[in-house]
Amino acid sequence: MSKRIAALVALLAVLALSLVATPPAPAAASSPPTWSTPVAIYPQLPSSWFPDLFADPTGHFQLVYSGNLAEGDGNLTHALTGTVMYTQLGANGWPQPGDIEVMDAGIASRPLIASDGRYAYMIFRTGVFGTVRLCFARAPLSADLRNAHAWSDPTPLSDDGAYYGQIQVLADGTLVVIYNQITGSTLAATPAARGATPVAATPNFRVEVMSRRSTDGGATWSVPAHVSASSERAARTALAVGPDKHTLIAVWDEGYDNLTGQGDPVGGGTAVSTDGGATWQSQQEIRSSRGPFEQTAVAFGASGALLVYRSINQPQLLYRQSADNGRHWGEEQVVPQAVARPYGDKHNFEKISLASDGDGRLLLAYVGQDPQAPNGLGVFVATFAGDTWSTPAEIAAPVGYPEYPRVAIALGNQLQVVYFVRDSEYTVGHYTLWSVAGQSDAHAIAPANPPPVAAPAPVIQPTLPPVRIQPYPTVVAPAPLTAAQQRRLVSPQAEVNGPAFAAFTALLPVLGLILLATAAVHFLSGRRI
Repeated sequence: MSKRIAALVALLAVLALSLVATPPAPAAASSPPTWSTPVAIYPQLPSSWFPDLFADPTGHFQLVYSGNLAEGDGNLTHALTGTVMYTQLGANGWPQPGDIEVMDAGIASRPLIASDGRYAYMIFRTGVFGTVRLCFARAPLSADLRNAHAWSDPTPLSDDGAYYGQIQVLADGTLVVIYNQITGSTLAATPAARGATPVAATPNFRVEVMSRRSTDGGATWSVPAHVSASSERAARTALAVGPDKHTLIAVWDEGYDNLTGQGDPVGGGTAVSTDGGATWQSQQEIRSSRGPFEQTAVAFGASGALLVYRSINQPQLLYRQSADNGRHWGEEQVVPQAVARPYGDKHNFEKISLASDGDGRLLLAYVGQDPQAPNGLGVFVATFAGDTWSTPAEIAAPVGYPEYPRVAIALGNQLQVVYFVRDSEYTVGHYTLWSVAGQSDAHAIAPANPPPVAAPAPVIQPTLPPVRIQPYPTVVAPAPLTAAQQRRLVSPQAEVNGPAFAAFTALLPVLGLILLATAAVHFLSGRRI
């Protein structure tokens, strides 16, 4: 064999080994998923909003959302009739949901759900002694999760009022929750300068991001730990788990928070945990040369971590990449061809969503502008693979005002997007929940089959014996009363007391004369009575 042929054989061997060792690259972002027609989810409910969607390892889509059981202004009725609604996608679509938790105060329960294939874990807001706090509950997947009795009693997680939360389940079963919570502190007194009035110490109610974790399925929880370390107020939160199954990236909005109504949007913050949420480090303030932004979201894909947020000065979605699990973020870039909905006001609750498919491609769901839509708004999904974005696909253009899309992917390539639609923009009214199914050409992932957990015994209501109704006998109507009988009926005692009273009345003048005579005699004799 000549040296030239030997060299060629060696080169081919090296190429073959490299092909075997190199994992398949994600499919091109130019091959976006296909989408079905939107369907309404139980539109009979007077109001449905703020959904959260989770694809569990068994391949099922779990859906929770805030509901209102009464028509009218939610600001007035939701504290009395608000609930947490639950349903699971079946072969025939979304069945009628069950109301599994009550909202004892506030307006939005804002539930979030996660699962390890054995249990469903949920966090939600409800009133606890007048304060709307974040609570936790769980239920085995083997139970009927639409039955409120399948869920454990709520466990409060936040120490004070909380709003935005996130929950993740790690590979070892650890539960990690982050949330933004009101924390009380005191601004120190300012001594008076010459000619100025001193400023007394005042309370400073701020909102910070906190974290708690549980290693026993939610039976006990760690002491709350600070995640955010910025002087800015914290709002919307997001939490992503890395490929190693124990690295976490937490992100949040900074500047304005809806709980106190203070501050203005400035940017975002990020923090990393490499020990499953036990500690947090690499805290950063993310700022943009394009000005303030909000709706910060994060996810892991084949190309590393992706950070996406929305500019408030332009209708743009912006993104950064990280190759070291969020410790450093690359240069800010614009998501091409994505035109976000017009920016209204800082006190809004819009949010974007990210999810990774079986090839590590990331799907971004958002509400964008469509001049041809009934109200100029549509729901869009764009795919990110490598360094390339697909052209955003409009999957819904509803009558009304869509908001808050959530995207989830089951078994690698089965997609669902849910969102709610307002009948009037940014005002309280009738909200309807919708979903759109999609199919990706990504690699399929086999469903997991974790050992089942015994469902709690059903609550059996006692069966009461039937009530026997005893009919009243028919009574013949009496004859009409005479005048005397009517007088007696009106005042029966008059028949008895009448003569005595008449005699006493006749004696009154005589008694009066006797008293006058007695008084005159005493006066003339000089004696006092």
